[in-house]
Amino acid sequence: EGPPRPSSSPAGTSLCASGAGGLGSVASQCGGNAADADSRATACLEARRRGRSAGGGIRRVPTNLFQASIAFENILIRSRTRRMRAEALRLYEVLCRIRDLAGDAKAQNVPLEERLREASAKALKELGIAHDDLRPSYCTYVSTGVWAGKVETPTTASLEQVLRWRERLTSARQQ
Repeated sequence: EGPPRPSSSPAGTSLCASGAGGLGSVASQCGGNAADADSRATACLEARRRGRSAGGGIRRVPTNLFQASIAFENILIRSRTRRMRAEALRLYEVLCRIRDLAGDAKAQNVPLEERLREASAKALKELGIAHDDLRPSYCTYVSTGVWAGKVETPTTASLEQVLRWRERLTSARQQ
């Protein structure tokens, strides 16, 4: 376990945009067409702009690779890095599907860990992506307001670990 650390920047600069590059290939992998994939990506981005969706998108990391990420219930889930933006877009679609499925299960009072595990398995299967291709990593965060800004834990590949950190940060924030 590592201590939470202050974050000096948000999850990354979003480069996610609808249209060119990879959406057609995402659609063909999922049984849809390019217009459907373009429409889904556009709807997701519009929801983000209106504030209805937590952070995420595609960012270019310092090594000049692309990485997909989503934020869900104070957990940031990132994909492995990819050379091609189109490949990162494909992983972003998986992450969005995980968030959607896990959010749907919240209404049935299913614990977060179970929701994320089941949603991940289902999304990967639906979109034909192997877990090793996504290789998710997790961190959790809380906003402390003006006191310290955003506090973010280290990144881990362990869902169990990030859930423990999330619980600790949430309880510390409430004190």
